Amino acid sequence: MTIVVSITRGTHLPHLNSLERNRRHMDPEEDVLSWEDYFMAVAFLTSKRSKDPSTQVGACIVNAKNRIMGIGYNGMPNGWPDDLAHWGKDKRQKEMDKHTYVCHAELNAIVNKYTEIDLSDCRIFQTRYPCSECTKLIIQSGIKEIHYLYAVNNDDEKVAGLLLQEAGMKVNLYKPKQKKIHLLDGKTDGGSSPKSKRTKREDYLRWERYFMAMAALTARRSPDPNTKVGSCIVMPDNRIVGLGYNYLLSADKELWHKRGGTKKETKYPYVCHAAVSAYMFGMTRDVTGSTLYTTLFPTNECIKVLIQAGIKRIVYASEDYKQPEADTESNEPLNEFELRKAGAKKMLDVVRVKYRYGARLLLTKYQQQQHHYHHHQGCLGYENDPLVPALKHEG
Repeated sequence: MTIVVSITRGTHLPHLNSLERNRRHMDPEEDVLSWEDYFMAVAFLTSKRSKDPSTQVGACIVNAKNRIMGIGYNGMPNGWPDDLAHWGKDKRQKEMDKHTYVCHAELNAIVNKYTEIDLSDCRIFQTRYPCSECTKLIIQSGIKEIHYLYAVNNDDEKVAGLLLQEAGMKVNLYKPKQKKIHLLDGKTDGGSSPKSKRTKREDYLRWERYFMAMAALTARRSPDPNTKVGSCIVMPDNRIVGLGYNYLLSADKELWHKRGGTKKETKYPYVCHAAVSAYMFGMTRDVTGSTLYTTLFPTNECIKVLIQAGIKRIVYASEDYKQPEADTESNEPLNEFELRKAGAKKMLDVVRVKYRYGARLLLTKYQQQQHHYHHHQGCLGYENDPLVPALKHEG
């Protein structure tokens, strides 16, 4: 089984056409990405940050409340220039072997958590079965469950299996419910991977596109049939500390479809927006100096929260709010959303919070005729990926 985060036009857009809305009117949660598929997709997308020319691995740690506690991918230690690193394999000369230096995804996910976060009883979703060294870290951290996409069944993984068995860990070969997850338009950054396996790969996902893709992926958790929004809060050290999507603070799912009538009969007073969700459910409340990446420009009310929280930069993919239907019982003008957006930008200007349109982060359209460049030209996935071993599992 595989997860393919393919890149297809349209799904980052906040609004759906009328035919699609009518189809989803029956069940707002019909197109909602399950928690487990979402967590594995986060790990998978994160693996595309790796510069390793042979194997890219991602990991995502989640607590009992389904909140992400740590994210990581395999790479060289902090401060080690990737261009000078030894990316090749050489068992005869340890100083020339990448395994001597590379920090694995699980290690990075664990150390990327904030110090006050307890990983006891957490789950870790990772693209590859852990090695024995990472297994010891996982056990010692208090993590109780491992979900992985593939294993190569080498001797070291068999040792890891013995350790996990002795520790009573729950280990699961993950079988995603949704095989293909459509995100942004486009392809990964840079050129193709080098022919030499001793130098870093160049087609890794750059930071800003990764953050916006993470916001777009998170939007897939939203049950809103009309406007799916995702947000991602990033600290100056490029650490993701918050992910959120818009959801309804009401048991009445019919509110998703109500756009006319009085204000209390519409969805708007009951929706918790993506930017606020990312802040409230993040790893830390101290987000001073951070950047918000979001698929839709924040609302006026969200902007107040962001300013007070200390966020200093906003990058958004769209500001195309869909105007609610006219309401004869309301005195609010039809251009209410545009007026509020103007007010929000005025607030940001006064307090000197930078904001910009991030359309360039939505990459160019993936062309089907380029499918033989599956990995390099816009389809993030293990399916047909020449850089990743075939999926296999004992038992």
